[in-house]
Amino acid sequence: MEAAFVFGTVGNLSGRLVVGWSIEDQYAWATGDISVLVLPLPADAEEYVLRFTVHPLIYPGVRDTQRLTVYSGERRLGDYELTRRGSIEVPLPLDLTNGQDAIQLTLNHPDWIKPSDVRPVDDSRPLAICFHAASLARAGDHGTSGHAGGPSPPTNHAIVAGAVTARQVSRIVGTLPSFRKTAVHYFDLDQPVDNFVERESAEAISGARFCWIQADFGRGINHDALRARLPADCEVRVFPTPRFNALWPFQGNDPRAVPEPGRYSPARYPFTDRIAASLAPLNMPDDVLFLMYESMSEKEMPDMEAMVAADIGRLEKAEANCDVKLSPFIRRHFRHKRLFLAPVVPARALVRELVDRLLDSPAVGRLTNNAALGGELDSLLEGYIGRREEVPIHPLIAQRLQLAWWNADLSYRWFNNRRSYKEYIVNYIRWLQWRP
Repeated sequence: MEAAFVFGTVGNLSGRLVVGWSIEDQYAWATGDISVLVLPLPADAEEYVLRFTVHPLIYPGVRDTQRLTVYSGERRLGDYELTRRGSIEVPLPLDLTNGQDAIQLTLNHPDWIKPSDVRPVDDSRPLAICFHAASLARAGDHGTSGHAGGPSPPTNHAIVAGAVTARQVSRIVGTLPSFRKTAVHYFDLDQPVDNFVERESAEAISGARFCWIQADFGRGINHDALRARLPADCEVRVFPTPRFNALWPFQGNDPRAVPEPGRYSPARYPFTDRIAASLAPLNMPDDVLFLMYESMSEKEMPDMEAMVAADIGRLEKAEANCDVKLSPFIRRHFRHKRLFLAPVVPARALVRELVDRLLDSPAVGRLTNNAALGGELDSLLEGYIGRREEVPIHPLIAQRLQLAWWNADLSYRWFNNRRSYKEYIVNYIRWLQWRP
């Protein structure tokens, strides 16, 4: 079986990108002249081929191609000229992989360009090639040539449409080795269908073998327009938008939660806390503010079991017209597994359950070997940390709901920051900047 990797902070490679990278949620840009990464190997005596899904930074008439050379030490493994999004295969000779549990690769990409030098944008990063995903397969296995090749077009198309959850699903599924010959496209349902077709080409819709649509998100006219353009034999499945408010019961109005163009959208802290907001005008030391927050929240703590029941009831109602149901899984497991990072941000276990259920379909069975998908998901999601919006859990909530996965020493990621529960609350009260 192949190993699969996803670049970006929501992937499983962020800790292995050594130097020369600008890491974003869904991908990582190779920057400057040189980038270095370390990939795990099975430590056996097999010969492997590494396959990258990439797209080069191209500005027609200014930069029409991006050159890429891949090295292991002084060993030159492949040369590529990239003009569009696609895949490249890098052979890994047996003498480099035999018995090794990792390999360090150096990527040379001399044609980088700063977007701000070409367009009126505030982006002066020296960007070269965007890396989306990678997979490792035995040389000679189906789908690998055993030698370096240029970008290879897919033979099938699929669409995952919706919001943040749909984007995560599309990234995961599009990286599975079994979908090597299927281009999985993400479509933002807040955008007109014509925008998507223009960006991805008409083949993305006219050749779609399946389409998964996230319910309760986006403009209805876009849902209808998408369905109308799908081929008659395209399998359409609808999945719910998971939301869980019970873990964060103090959401409410905060007049500070507005967009700050160029820095924070939709807001500096989009997941609000009405108790913390009420303390913002007070000029008190941090410790005093935190103690006041704890005292006020304890007094206003609602019936947590009732909130859980209400959340699951709302989801059950929303799932009535969905092909995939998540409420039974959430009901059974939320106390024992971390299912949400924030009210509308599913964690790895819930994303895995959603993907599992979506993959269990006739259309997927016609495109892939269903028996291999579970193992591929296990490999891909090992180390997968999910999105970077992690809102802390109040200790009293964890206690009352008996959250077995929670502990008092948990720290929480907020984009490029990591905060304790107390640090996050104090920063929120003071509405502190978290970008440099």
